[in-house]
Amino acid sequence: MNNHDYKASFDALKYDMATIVAMLGFEAYPGIDPVLRRLSELLFSYELAVDARGVQASSHPALIALDKQCRDNVAQALGLTPTAERDYAWSLLLDRVMGVVEDAAKSASAIAEAKAWCDENGGTPAEFLSYQLLVKRCEVLGRPLTWREAIELTALTTSMPDDERDKLLALDDEQGGDA
Repeated sequence: MNNHDYKASFDALKYDMATIVAMLGFEAYPGIDPVLRRLSELLFSYELAVDARGVQASSHPALIALDKQCRDNVAQALGLTPTAERDYAWSLLLDRVMGVVEDAAKSASAIAEAKAWCDENGGTPAEFLSYQLLVKRCEVLGRPLTWREAIELTALTTSMPDDERDKLLALDDEQGGDA
């Protein structure tokens, strides 16, 4: 597991974006499209101005440094580690951001599903996760779980006290084996 400090990276990214948005003349963040449109307009007008003097816009050190710093901050916020040798293109970073957004949407959907299950069944989130794990385990094995397997898995995922687990396992023994 990466011990990367995501909060610091996101804070740096937010600061950079707030600075860029303010420098572009917006009072609040208007969304990505207006920001990119304004940046494109500025770059295009700058290219026209510098081309008249015979200077390449891409050679302007301040623009290059700002672009690199912004890309590095976005990369760090995504858990990537930019180096002097390894740079990240905006297209890759945008793909990663979209992946994070999709993951967040899936997580929100899973949380809503878990909450609905808990409300409907009077269970806890741990019991929901246990239930999901039991269902998935049956799918993987291609057969129903034995009573012992189900109880052991449930005990593990819900932090069931040992005495309660033992009582449930004893029910199987009373029935004459695995049900």
